[in-house]
Amino acid sequence: MADESMVSYEDMKRDRMNMQDGDEEKPLFSVGQEYVEYDDGQEDSASEPGDMVVDFDVNAPDLQSDYYGAELYVRNYLQGTEYNYFEMAELVLGDEANKIPNPLTSVIKTASDPQQQQQQPLIAPPSNTSSQNAMKDDDEVDPSQWDWTMDMYGLLSLLDYKQHKKKQCMKQIKAFVLQKCPDQDKREKLCEVFDNSKLGIIVNERVINLPYEVGGMLHLNLFEELEREQKENGFTKFQYYLIITKVFHMRSPLSGQVKKVKDEAIFYKPEEQFYHERALVSFDYPIKSEYTEDASTLTLTDDTFQQGLCMIIESSKVRKILKKIKEQLLPNSAQSSTADEKDDE
Repeated sequence: MADESMVSYEDMKRDRMNMQDGDEEKPLFSVGQEYVEYDDGQEDSASEPGDMVVDFDVNAPDLQSDYYGAELYVRNYLQGTEYNYFEMAELVLGDEANKIPNPLTSVIKTASDPQQQQQQPLIAPPSNTSSQNAMKDDDEVDPSQWDWTMDMYGLLSLLDYKQHKKKQCMKQIKAFVLQKCPDQDKREKLCEVFDNSKLGIIVNERVINLPYEVGGMLHLNLFEELEREQKENGFTKFQYYLIITKVFHMRSPLSGQVKKVKDEAIFYKPEEQFYHERALVSFDYPIKSEYTEDASTLTLTDDTFQQGLCMIIESSKVRKILKKIKEQLLPNSAQSSTADEKDDE
């Protein structure tokens, strides 16, 4: 028996991609209410001081209104190394020329009142709008021109490297990975994967304190949608996947240096740990000391130190990885699936 949340995801994604002007946007799924520390300086008798209840929804991307949010999250994808992140944001969102969103991209937002969204200040116009005529006094501004980055808390996307390998950002990603790899044998394997294999690049970026269930659900749904695209639209059947991410290590209490114990890496996106456990190739590397201004570089405590991590995963390992994600991060969903499997026997 199929998982009801998965069916809902598929149906809603189709609805989202076929929306007409004026239609109400429906989330792909909602992770429910989470308490987030917040202080607006005002007393609220309805809740405890310092807490705010937030609903998170996951949606297919909007090519216009989500551009600046996507740009924000891919800007430091190469962790301080300069690259064409404008181009990367466009690939993540989809085909702007033909107005087709990337079916393998999902964005995380807060479930907020549309009236409140339209009251946000215009930070910058969409990429296809001239900044000189984006907003004039007494003009009514199109909602698509509002900056929605404050509502976006992350994204998950899968890109076909071979399809886009002539793009500047893809060339820069390849160069970055090869340059960071410290081992010659691993570097040769990486060259083989980039040059001769069907490689999917998983872009997994979000704020550091988002509920871990969000990441788990996103990855389960990503690969379900990929399977659907492969069956219905002949989408690439990848042989390998690339993940570039960051992890925390514990400092030595005496020397202040990073401990070299591999198992002490802390994944702030917990689902990535299960990819790492089954990675064909993986290596970590120091992040530039200048790379300190972005919020994603915040450490967990004074005893932690951040490093970059790159890994290549064989497609044959993904099913077991997703099973582990479901068991460890979404136990209620895993129990439901087990019960369904027994009912089908």
